[in-house]
Amino acid sequence: MKGLNFNSPDQMADLFYNKFKLPKPPSWTYRGKKHPSVDKKYLEPFRGKIPIISLYLQYKAYKHLKNTYVTGILKRLVDNRIHTNFNQIRTRTGRLSSTDPNLQNVPQRSLEGKKIRSAFVATPDGNDRIILKVDFDQMELRDVACWANCDPLIKSFINNEDVHLATAVRVFKDPKYRPEAKTLHYQLVYGGGDEKHRSMFFNAYPEMKIWTDKMYHQFEALGYARTMFGRKRSLGNIEAMSMEEAAHAKREGISTVVQGSCAEIMKLGMRKVWEEVKDSDIYMLLQVHDELLFDLPRRRLPDLVDILNRNLVYRGLQVPLTISISVGDNWEDTIKYDEYVKTAAHKI
Repeated sequence: MKGLNFNSPDQMADLFYNKFKLPKPPSWTYRGKKHPSVDKKYLEPFRGKIPIISLYLQYKAYKHLKNTYVTGILKRLVDNRIHTNFNQIRTRTGRLSSTDPNLQNVPQRSLEGKKIRSAFVATPDGNDRIILKVDFDQMELRDVACWANCDPLIKSFINNEDVHLATAVRVFKDPKYRPEAKTLHYQLVYGGGDEKHRSMFFNAYPEMKIWTDKMYHQFEALGYARTMFGRKRSLGNIEAMSMEEAAHAKREGISTVVQGSCAEIMKLGMRKVWEEVKDSDIYMLLQVHDELLFDLPRRRLPDLVDILNRNLVYRGLQVPLTISISVGDNWEDTIKYDEYVKTAAHKI
């Protein structure tokens, strides 16, 4: 492997797929390209089996962090602040996307990612400003439960139960499988998961199976998916596709219905919030799918919390799409609002 260039996709694809004989991704994923993809999602299953794959993925992760969120950001500073571009129509699902740099993709779980997020702070203007983060609570799972009119899931949400724990009991008959249940929820919403687990899930929640099949038939008949508010996404002539292509198109259709509808709800809420804060000292900084970030004076915290509760919580479904609020001095180190008020009440 002397002279191997980790920055060459051609060399890495040759190494992994020809020399190590890894199973290649579906042909439609690299049709027209020189080589199969060496993206993380195709290599991750082999990370612990072939040492160089672990090294390669770690290298790519560090390179991405450095180029995008360290040296990349420093090149784009304006008055010591970083500005991203938001795109309304670039994603096929209808979500907002962020470019130059992409601030929607700053890692959350890794130690390195956490350090980078902690560098995003409130405006240092001497007015005792703070960061507020607001997230929708399991937005897409609540949304799809309502689309499918899945009574057990709807009841779990209405009763404020741990929905992942409830599914662990229903599907696996054991609460210790909560992590697996959580994975199942988000895989199956978008058509993923192996056949055994899909069958177990649909046996536990037959309404989800009925709705998914109904959507698939609609996609085949119409050739497009439609969101809650009427936005259409073309899926092509599914009946003329190969089995793999058709399965992919149907998954994309489900993703559009769920993610697209949630994106629209978020945008509607953002517009309402913006109308109340646009001429004030409260700044709406960033949107990351089901999360919003604000920069505000500490004394305005109760005002913003009231604005968010009135304008973001969506009550147009069987289950309200609720929000959780956390506060801190930077993007990473935030704590729940109720806890923050107790610890910083004398400053508000």
